[in-house]
Amino acid sequence: MEKKIRIISLMIILLMISSIGLAQEAPKVNSSQGFSKLERSNSLLFKNESKISEVQVSISDEFNFLSLQIECTLTAGELLVEILNPKGEIKGNYTVINNSVITKGKNTESKETVNGQMDKRFRNPKVGDWIVRVKPKNATGTVKISSNLIFHPKADYMEWEQIRRDTRPNNK
Repeated sequence: MEKKIRIISLMIILLMISSIGLAQEAPKVNSSQGFSKLERSNSLLFKNESKISEVQVSISDEFNFLSLQIECTLTAGELLVEILNPKGEIKGNYTVINNSVITKGKNTESKETVNGQMDKRFRNPKVGDWIVRVKPKNATGTVKISSNLIFHPKADYMEWEQIRRDTRPNNK
């Protein structure tokens, strides 16, 4: 009889422990652990330009995620775009070249546009001044640089799309 009481008591204790574990919810971001976000956009307009332009993005230790989107539209010449971290290390680059030869009639007008895009994301970016360097060569066109500096308490293991959704106004 005493053995049955011990077994029943042990089963009740195990049942109570397991129900406590089931009742716990996944951790949620509360207002003290909310996110912060700083968005910035810069545009460069080139007209037969060959001089280097740079856009500085300053990162402080209050942010743990950096997203850079760079879009180029080129009607003539070429551009080299580079992303440099505060140590001067190149963390991304691409080249856009508009060098097509078009044969046309004397009553035909033409204009070619070449578009390029780069999207880079960095978790826990180095604190300091990041540089987006644009090296044009006889370039005519535009470069748009969009930067998002984000603090999100779960950024170390969340995917970019989830971070983006979480930091939209009203989570839309």
